[in-house]
Formats: sequence, structure tokens, C-alpha cells
Amino acid sequence: MASWRTARLQRTIQAFELLLSDAVVTPERLARSLNLTAKQAYACIQDLNEIGVPVDVTPSGFCIPSALIERESDFSLRESIILSMGLRLLEEQDGVDGETLEALRLQLFPQSDDGRAHIRDDAHIHTAVAPGALGLLRKAVWKQQRLRMSYRSRESHETTGREISPYTLVHRRSSWYVIAYCHLRGEARTFKAARMEQVERSANEFYQDPEYDPNDYLLYSWNIMAGKPNVVLARFDESVGRLILEKKLAHGRVWQEDQWVYMQTLVSGLDEFSWWIMQYGEHAEVMQPLELRRILAMRCAKMSEHYADAYTNRSRSLKPCRTTSL
Repeated sequence: MASWRTARLQRTIQAFELLLSDAVVTPERLARSLNLTAKQAYACIQDLNEIGVPVDVTPSGFCIPSALIERESDFSLRESIILSMGLRLLEEQDGVDGETLEALRLQLFPQSDDGRAHIRDDAHIHTAVAPGALGLLRKAVWKQQRLRMSYRSRESHETTGREISPYTLVHRRSSWYVIAYCHLRGEARTFKAARMEQVERSANEFYQDPEYDPNDYLLYSWNIMAGKPNVVLARFDESVGRLILEKKLAHGRVWQEDQWVYMQTLVSGLDEFSWWIMQYGEHAEVMQPLELRRILAMRCAKMSEHYADAYTNRSRSLKPCRTTSL
């Protein structure tokens, strides 16, 4: 058993070092360089994903996100991989409590501080993906094969049949997403892998635009939502202002005027930004655009309805949860 684990660790480290040596590595090159079968090569990528190292999959091959390479840490990337594999073995054998495990993982792969593209948010929060779906998605991206699936909408929760041409598989904040051309909607869309059901290969192939670049597609996304960029201006009071001043924005700036700290940035996907800024509650205010102010106003109004009885000291009956234990 020990020799098997050692060989697995060595393969994972070698695969990671090969990925670092070039911008993109094809599955064939990965298997050939490490003298592996195609199945073992994909297993190495899966091992990296599971220990907190997201490997993006593009039609050209596998690549390491730049946010991981540019991270700040007391450990080299190679040291982080070795230690993280060890943590995984401890986790499998219940050799360390969850809180300690997460603290150690955050030391190895710190979160970015700009609100975008975190490497790993929480080792215990993962969106469930249908068994075998990720492997199927990786191969479809690489071989440029269309896929058929049932997809559950985030807004309506309705499920519709889709046929997609998958361009890229990316990892953001503990979730996997597929950027693909949707043949039902007639445009490029972002699909969350956890909402994909009954995924299967289509007999049709597709030819991707050679000028397509996933980094351009997600250039102004706050996390994963693409679209037309909006100029967002927000201000924060003194209680949270210092936290905002520490942030580094890829497409904006942060500055202080009197008692306020201001943030101005370009963002596509106003919903995502609204979810982020709501964590600061009454200490933050969006000044523009008007559309984002309206989104926040509607959300705050609905929240006020939920908690109105607590504010007025009037009691109302609440249906208890069936299960409250963890």
C-alpha cells in the first residue's frame, strides 16, 4: 500500500511540474512524458483538483490558472503539492479535524484578495457533480465533441434539454463551470457542472473559433458570469474601509476620501457583484449603475420582510426545519 501511495504522489508531482513548465500541456504529452496510460494521466489531473489545485481544461490541453502561479505563500508550489497530498491522506483516515485541515490548506493555497478567482474557498463546501460528468466534460472539450444534457436553471429551477459545444472547463470558488456554445440559445453561455444532468456525447463534432480565448470571455467577470461590462462605483464606511483598501482590482481602483473608501471597477455579471457587496450590509453603498442599485433594493426589501417581526418585536409563527443537527 505504501509503495502504491508513493508512486501516486510522485506521478502527481511530476504532472504538476510538467504543467508548470509550459502554458498548455496536451493529454497525450502528459501521458507520454510520464509513461502513463491516458486513464492514469486523467487520474493525475483529478488528484490535483481534489487537493485544491484547479487545472483548467481547454481544447489545446491542460493549464494551471495564473492566479495559482502568482499566489503569495511561505511554500514553493512543489512543497505545497507534497504537503497537500499528505493532508489528503490524513483526511481519508480521519487523522486531523476539519478546522485544522482547512487552516493548513489555506496556508498552502491562500485565497486571492481581489474577490476573483479564489483557488480554494472551503474544503468542506463542494457542489456535487454527477458521477463521471467531469471526465466526460474534459474529453469533450479536448476532442471538440458536442454534448447533450438536461440543465437546471439557476433562476427558475426548471430543467431544459440542451446541446452544447464545450469550449473550456474552469474551476472557480469550489465549483466547476463549462463555457460552451448553447445551440438552444444560439450564443456562448456559462454552465455550472453541478446543474448538469444526464450528460452524454452527441454524434456531432464542432469547430471552435481559433480566436476564442476564455480569459477574454471572463475578462470582466467578478467570478464566473460573463457579459457586457458595467462601470460600478461603490463606497464603504470606516468600519470596513480598511478591508477594501487592501484589495487589488484587475480593472479598477480603490481610494479614500474623508471618512469613505471608494471602489470603481468594470464588472460583467451584476448579480455576482451584488452577492459579494451584500456581505458588508449597511456599511456599503453602490452609487452606480442604477440597475445594480435596483437589484440591491429589491433584495433588501425582501430581506426586510423576512425580519420585520424581529424589528417590531411582533412574533410570528415559523415552520421549523425537519432537521437541525449537522
